[in-house]
Amino acid sequence: MQSHPPILIRVASLLLITMAGSAAPPDAAPVQGAAKPLPIEQLTEAERVQQVISTHLAQAESENATERAGQMSIVVGDVRRTVGLSEDRLRMLEIAAKGAVDRSMEGWRSAQENQVRQQASGLPLEMVEQRLQSLGRVFVGNSEDTDQQSLWTAALGQVLTPEEQTRWTDAERGRQTYRERALVAMLLAELDRQLGVTLTQAEKLEPLALAALSDYMPDMMNYIDRSNGIDLRMLLLMLSGIPEATLKTLLTEQQHARWLQLTADYRGWWQSIEQNHRARINRPAQANPGGKVIFQNGGRVILK
Repeated sequence: MQSHPPILIRVASLLLITMAGSAAPPDAAPVQGAAKPLPIEQLTEAERVQQVISTHLAQAESENATERAGQMSIVVGDVRRTVGLSEDRLRMLEIAAKGAVDRSMEGWRSAQENQVRQQASGLPLEMVEQRLQSLGRVFVGNSEDTDQQSLWTAALGQVLTPEEQTRWTDAERGRQTYRERALVAMLLAELDRQLGVTLTQAEKLEPLALAALSDYMPDMMNYIDRSNGIDLRMLLLMLSGIPEATLKTLLTEQQHARWLQLTADYRGWWQSIEQNHRARINRPAQANPGGKVIFQNGGRVILK
């Protein structure tokens, strides 16, 4: 395998400079003269509230960063298996992955803190604790995807040869196509379970549903709880991406009415999803990375 020492040195230098200062050394000595925290019984209720909020934010950030690091470890391993990497080039990608995790946390960190503080503002201590327990993690659309961070994509472009980049891109594209087709199969299976569609109906709906899913899936990101997945009724909402006149020719009147009933809880979101879609397709292609699909057990689907 051909190595690229000058490139690797430049990449390593840039990444290490970027990451420097993001965390104190683990064995750093405490600051001399720093005030010791007051015992909890000496804190006012307002100070206790701030302490609870800070603890909640720190825990959420740690869990999120750990999750993203795990995801990027899988990506790095996938690149290695797909193209084959020497140890020095693998190390460069591992460094880039760590930097990308840190970069991807920046927007999330601010949004999460804003959400938590808005929800807890003005509440007494016991209610703050209850409210924080009920809060999920905020998601910042596709901008949070760690493997779309420029630091990571730039490292891929410098560490991999052009031929390796093509192999990796082809592998990702093939994997995404497989996942989308599997997701459409789930959609049609649920449609059959709920509406009793015929084989002819399913065959006509399949390519239209696949096109709708591919077009609109990235625009649904802000409406999906990625921790718990997506309800299959919301998956059925993807059929809204098929022109209504066309959909009505493929479903009977009773089936169409039943589909509207099944998706009623989410139908109010479709106008916003459509607006997101129009705004996204009018942006430059490089700002439109698309969505990814991850499957979970229990009849739920994670979209990211």
